[in-house]
Amino acid sequence: MRSLRSSVFRCAAAAALATVPVLGAGPAVAAPRATGDLKLTLVARVCASYGDVMANRQRGDNMQSLQDLGKDSVYTDGQPVAPDIEAANDPNCTPLTGWRFTLGSGIGGEVQGLSTVTPVPDGLTQATTVASVPELDTNRADTGRTLAGAVTVDLDDSLITVARNRRLQIQGGTPTDPLNQQQLGNTFSFATLRCAVDNQRADNVDRAAYPTGSTHVFCYYYAVRQPSEPGTIVVRKHVQGTAAARPFAFDGDLSFNPGGLFQLTAGPGADGEQSFRRAASAETGRPWTVQEQVPTGWTMTSLACTSANGRSTSTTSGARASVTLAAADTVTCVYTDAPSDSVAPLTLLKQTSGGVGGPFGFTAEDGTALGRATTTQPDTPVSAGTTFLAPGRHTVTEAIPDGWSLSAVSCQGTTATPSADGFTLDLPAGGATCTVTNTRENPPPPTPTTAPTTVPTPAPDSTEPGPALPETGGTGLAVLATAAAGLALAGTVLLLAARRRG
Repeated sequence: MRSLRSSVFRCAAAAALATVPVLGAGPAVAAPRATGDLKLTLVARVCASYGDVMANRQRGDNMQSLQDLGKDSVYTDGQPVAPDIEAANDPNCTPLTGWRFTLGSGIGGEVQGLSTVTPVPDGLTQATTVASVPELDTNRADTGRTLAGAVTVDLDDSLITVARNRRLQIQGGTPTDPLNQQQLGNTFSFATLRCAVDNQRADNVDRAAYPTGSTHVFCYYYAVRQPSEPGTIVVRKHVQGTAAARPFAFDGDLSFNPGGLFQLTAGPGADGEQSFRRAASAETGRPWTVQEQVPTGWTMTSLACTSANGRSTSTTSGARASVTLAAADTVTCVYTDAPSDSVAPLTLLKQTSGGVGGPFGFTAEDGTALGRATTTQPDTPVSAGTTFLAPGRHTVTEAIPDGWSLSAVSCQGTTATPSADGFTLDLPAGGATCTVTNTRENPPPPTPTTAPTTVPTPAPDSTEPGPALPETGGTGLAVLATAAAGLALAGTVLLLAARRRG
């Protein structure tokens, strides 16, 4: 990597400057000059919110900011970026020192969703903003003012040649670290970058084209003081039937195009989709929204949004999806349409008898989910959903929870043939509404149990007589009486013997 020369002014090596026209739109570019004859001032600003940043001249989905920007650009076509205009239209942004830029000769790939540059033949040149530099005019003359959070670069011969060919590209950060997180941590998010007269797309690389007669231009980089923790929302368009591929229009705040409008082209077997890298809803304070403008003669048959890691949530209402996006998650919303004459609505209502419960889920013969429902009042139908299917015969299978049985199916608009776990119907072109009733099964009676009996023990001071002792009777009592008589006789004999000795 090459080091930069000092921003101190040098004498020009050539007294006369020539210009050459450049093919294509845009102003001419200065011809090659000796080293130091072209200068470039890179300025960095940090803002509290995306709304504080003036947009570039082309607002749209090529913008690489995670949220839409503030006011529209006040620049006209071909008007050079200038410090006075920037200060007046971005008043809530402050100088950012220590911000690194990279100069290159082309646009490479993307890192962290941000464009990067390719090196010039001699390698990459980098520069870092300092506290302040002298503010120069378009011909490198000192205006007597200073510019905070900036750095001035003297272009060497190799970069001058690249600039003459309108290929000098400026990038925020480095090709491997476009947000300078290695030095500054995950502190900032990209807002916009605009250079010289090429103030068009708002991505992380912009071209520094020198207008005719100018030897000094400015680039302004804007960051938002907010960690870069985006997620991704994918909008996919799927088509049923045999109609030819065609565009389908969408709107909402997910797209940064004017009015939030974008289109997806899709046909049978050829889905269309677009990915949107956006700030997590924890940063925006609201969900992202997208809605299809369903064409005349078409019916949206389904809309479902799925989170890749389960951290994001979404809701749908008609053709509108609202996604509360989590950082590092991808949510895919699939819109399915079909020509209106090729599909018919099937609405399923769930009713239970003898209790409430669920969920009861329904699927078609090809595995298509037809909805699910849980009842909260006996004998009161609730909607399981409406699904658009091709007219004709369909077999609906119900996932029945334990303790329930399918007891009845009644359809308006057609007849149904019930089975143990579903029913078959012929769906007419006008659609049908079917009420499916389940009855709670009677559980087996519980096994009876006998409680043990206990005899109460009387209290010690109780005057109540205790329970009568059982009579033992029989030979046991006679034996005791005989033994007692024997003991009495023995005692008498011993007493007489003692008297004789006395």
